[in-house]
Amino acid sequence: MPIIRLLILLFFLVDCSKLVAQKDTSATWIVKGGAKDQIELWSAPIKIKLKHIPIITAIGGLTASGILFDEKIYSLTQKHTTTVPWLYEGSKYITYGGKGYTAIGIGSVFYLSGHLSKNNKHLTTGALCYEAYVQAGLIANIGKVIFSRKRPIGGNGINTYPDGQSKWHFFPGYLNVFQGDSHRNYSSFPSGHSTTAWAIATIIAKQYNKTKWIPTICYSSAFLVSISRVLLNNHWSSDIVVGAAIGYGVGHFLYKKRNNTHWTLFPSSFKKNISLTAVYNL
Repeated sequence: MPIIRLLILLFFLVDCSKLVAQKDTSATWIVKGGAKDQIELWSAPIKIKLKHIPIITAIGGLTASGILFDEKIYSLTQKHTTTVPWLYEGSKYITYGGKGYTAIGIGSVFYLSGHLSKNNKHLTTGALCYEAYVQAGLIANIGKVIFSRKRPIGGNGINTYPDGQSKWHFFPGYLNVFQGDSHRNYSSFPSGHSTTAWAIATIIAKQYNKTKWIPTICYSSAFLVSISRVLLNNHWSSDIVVGAAIGYGVGHFLYKKRNNTHWTLFPSSFKKNISLTAVYNL
């Protein structure tokens, strides 16, 4: 459940306060750095520059239009997935691209390949994928709790709503989940899969932007994952727009901040404890 991941990540941030007073080590640095990044991401709206206004306006317009026509788009989606079955069936597989374990797996592939080949760029990409997944996931899950929007096809529980009806509960409506209500009635906005897919795609696309076909494949894949969420009736169109914006924004932020650094990760274990040490070379 997203709420479980949210609680874990909140613990991650709270625990940083204990580390600040300790001697600065590489492991401490990455934790404090992650918390600082999250603070900067949330404060980004107050640092908007004039050059950002057009893209923000475009995203806002797409989101507003989506919200306005979400129910009509749902009806059209239902019609097309019925008459063209492969759209629905294909989406069942494409949607896995936005799963958390896919993001972690991709990050691990880059990390391991970088470690084995002594390639700092691959190592950095892997580390950025991990952080992008965590940072973007935290923002998206907080959004789900705040807006508590019902998915196109909700679930059974305390409240039951007609399929295809958009319903915004807003916080503290989300707390009904703990009273036995279905999580599907409160977890639509924004799309977590869309957020994850775009965050990882942006990191890889920007890290390897000198190879022209890589960004095309990355962003096309993220787009297909986002569309699959609508075709599977798991999200409204406006959900995936905002999810994509969050994912791209976080990925772009982390790339700009970290692309000139060199990270090396060293996993280790002792008895039943597993730790990950990060060395950051200035």
